[in-house]
Amino acid sequence: MDRTTEHPALARMEIPGPGGAWFLLVFSLLLLFFGGLACYYLVYSKNMPNYAVTGATLYLLLVIAGVWCAALLQGGFRQYLMNKGATLASCHFVEISQGDGQKIACFGFSIRNRRYDQLCIPICRIVAVSWGAGQGSESSGRQRKDWMVALWYHSPGARRWTGEGWSEEAAFMVGRGGSSGETAAFGQKLVQFLQDAGVELVAGERELEFRVNEDDPRLPEK
Repeated sequence: MDRTTEHPALARMEIPGPGGAWFLLVFSLLLLFFGGLACYYLVYSKNMPNYAVTGATLYLLLVIAGVWCAALLQGGFRQYLMNKGATLASCHFVEISQGDGQKIACFGFSIRNRRYDQLCIPICRIVAVSWGAGQGSESSGRQRKDWMVALWYHSPGARRWTGEGWSEEAAFMVGRGGSSGETAAFGQKLVQFLQDAGVELVAGERELEFRVNEDDPRLPEK
């Protein structure tokens, strides 16, 4: 969501960006180049061999299907573009503001002094902060720089297995992948920031996870 701040910020913390800007730029340029080449083949199909036209058609269909699936998984085309923009941005933040009688947590970024919010939720919907290794470390059995911090929040329709049952929790990945030590330090910093904002996070039963007190009356009813 693109917006200007409607309420003054109560607290703000800079967070590391997701990284991968150069990879995204190079990959996007390659897609555009071959996409333009495919369109050229289709426009002048009468002068092109059948295999070239068929290949161009399949390429465009695969690209369109890939973008459509990615947008569907990320919550829509607007959110898909927002996430790509976050990869290119150099300034990322989490901000606490007061609005409509409750505190709001906004995770976003800025490009050329223009602010974009990826996620804005009342702090009463935050249920946990956790961090752990990515698939690379899990599959290889070695420590890689793929540890990530995740913010879990109440989202009707979402499903997450908590160990005791299914819960309507969705995840928002915060920051970039890093070593276990770097990620743990950032996770602790984020937990402290949210605690100072009024989120009652305590160490959970799962390792490397902080959860809110489930008896807190401010939590949404399940």
